[in-house]
Order: sequence, then structure tokens, then C-alpha cells
Amino acid sequence: MARSPSVNARRSRPVDLPGLICPETISVSQSRSPLISRAFFNARLSTVPLRLQAAAASDKDFTKAWRVEKSRCNNVRIENSQSEGQVALRSISNVDLKLLSVFRTVARAGGFSLAQTELNVSQATISIHIKNLETRLGLTLCQRGRSGFALTEDGQRVYDASNALFSHIEDFKSLVLGYERLVGELQIAIIDNTVFHQRFQLGEVIEAFGKLKHSVDITVHVAPPNQLEQMVISSQAHIGIGFFPRRLSQLEYHPAFESDMELYCGERHSLFSVPDEDLSPEVIAQHPHAQRGYVSFDQLPDNERQFAFTARAQNIEGLAHLILSGQYLAFLPVHYARNWVVNGRMRSLLSAAYAYTSLYEIIRRKSAARTPAEKKFFELLQTHNAV
Repeated sequence: MARSPSVNARRSRPVDLPGLICPETISVSQSRSPLISRAFFNARLSTVPLRLQAAAASDKDFTKAWRVEKSRCNNVRIENSQSEGQVALRSISNVDLKLLSVFRTVARAGGFSLAQTELNVSQATISIHIKNLETRLGLTLCQRGRSGFALTEDGQRVYDASNALFSHIEDFKSLVLGYERLVGELQIAIIDNTVFHQRFQLGEVIEAFGKLKHSVDITVHVAPPNQLEQMVISSQAHIGIGFFPRRLSQLEYHPAFESDMELYCGERHSLFSVPDEDLSPEVIAQHPHAQRGYVSFDQLPDNERQFAFTARAQNIEGLAHLILSGQYLAFLPVHYARNWVVNGRMRSLLSAAYAYTSLYEIIRRKSAARTPAEKKFFELLQTHNAV
């Protein structure tokens, strides 16, 4: 009677390791045992790297060495993909969406430990998810270690793209599954100084929207104008509200409200106590100025181009800090500076010569599909803040 093959022999049938792309291809046993069959590798010793052969003093040693080799080969695959400018991922599955969601949370939180609470998993699990995503993409997404957490250039690109991806998914759910119901997400991006404006109050618009029957998750972002534009263009925000000195072809612009702008100095500045009659454009031009970083030199009013700009800020709050230091003059919206003026900490300079009015606008991407939630919120914005 012929002998049936042994259990070990049946388990030693070689298969290729799924997902392993390595110059030194190695076949692996299908054994369910935690130990890899040495019998198989002895039979095909030529396919096993020398460093594995040297480490294979026992089954346990061999299995441990094999796992190290597997990790090394996966790292080689990532490096090769990066050097060739290729991305390993060719399609997106539900698993990929889950990994991207974890990555977005980590990037938004600024690190693994800070993302633990939101994700409700351990740092070790988060690390595994990020490593799996890097392997899937063939990219290194972030630097982590004692020096701290930071996105790589590829990581920032994937983060921005994943934000747009999930925004489109929510829009799809709202458009296709929600019909005219107010569901999904609503991303609003706004410049940083509007909260003090007497006429424009975003809180009132949100209040009116909240009185409607809806299941919408609202997020409000605060950013400088150039970032607001990019957020709307990249679908990270449905609506942007701010001051936009340039016109981009991808966006549509709608007037929201007007704001008066004046030139200010702080109480520690040498011009703070100078009488108005002793001030002149020539005197003011002699002092250092702080420039709004989101306005290019060509976009400045003519009477500002004579100033010596030795500091700049990307947002209004940054300009306020520079003014309060007593070292710089800068323009601020009157509604924003009012509290410091009333408390004697700032002073407007030659308003007759330098004051002007800025138009704040609502921006939306021209080619974007409008969800019911976005359409209703935009309608409320225009109703409450008609210029």
C-alpha cells in the first residue's frame, strides 16, 4: 500500500508570498504552524538568501530571520517605488479608505499619541496602520521618532489629496443618497478677523441653518486668504469667506460685506503721542511697516508702496501683535482694531490720507456639484449679509 504523504510534506508546498516584491524572491510554506518548514527550504536552498541560511540554525531562528527578511524586502519595495517615481497602489479598496482615514487623523492631530484619543486605539496599532498604508502606496508619509512627528513632502501631498477624496465622498452621499435632504458635511473656511465685524456675523447664519431640519456635520476653518482659495479649489472647503485681492479662474466671487481699513500704531510707538497736525505722509514713511503677507506689492494701494516693509504676517492677528510691540505700523480692519483703540493701546494715523474700504467676498469652486446643504447655507449667507 502506498504511503500517504506526511502532514509536513503536505504543508511544505511552496507559494509566493503575497505583496512581496523583492529582488531576492523567496517562496514560503503554507504551513499554519508558527514555524516555517525547513524541509522545504532545504529542498530549494538556492532560492534562500545567504543571510537567511546563516541564521537558520533552528526552526525558530529560521522563522525569526525570515520575518526580518520579509520586513527588509518590503522596505526595498518602498525605496524602489520612490526612486522610480511609482506608486504601488493601483486601486482603492475599503481597507485603503480606512488606512487613509487613520492617516488623516494622525496628520491633523500632529502625531500618533495625540491621535490616540480620537481613534480610540493604541499607538502600536496606529503605527501598524500607517506602515501598511506606506507599503500600499510605496511612499514614506511621515517622520516619527525622538525628533517628533512631521509629514514628508509625499505625506503632505497624500494628506491634501485624501482630504479632497473624503470631501467628494461626503458630497456624493449628500447628492445621490440625500436628494434634497440636508445631510453630509459642510466645510466653511473664513478669514481670521470677521468675528468682530458688527454687520457680518457667521454665528447668526449658523444659527439660522441650525433651526432647519438637518443632519449636517459643520466644520469651520480659519485661514489667510491665499489658503482659503486653495482649500476651496482643492475641495477641502465648500465655501470660503474673506478678502481676496486677486481673481482665480477656478472660483466664483460673491460680495459679502465691506470693511474700513486704517493705518495704526501701538501705544509704545514714538508716533502714538504726536499731534495730528505734526503728522504727514513723509513722517509716517520714515517708520518701519508690517505688510499683510497675503497681499503682493503690486496689489498694494499706491499710498502704501512708499513704505519700508521690514516685517510681515499672514493673518490679521499677527499684524496686531506687530503693532502692539510698538515697533511697526500696519493696516488693520477698523472693526478689528476698535477694542484696542477704545482701551488706548492703538491709534489710527492720518485716516483722511490712508483710510480705504475693502470688500470681503464669498468664494466657491465653479465646477463643484452643489450639495443641498451648501446651497442652503450659501442662500442664508446672502440673505443675512447682503452688501
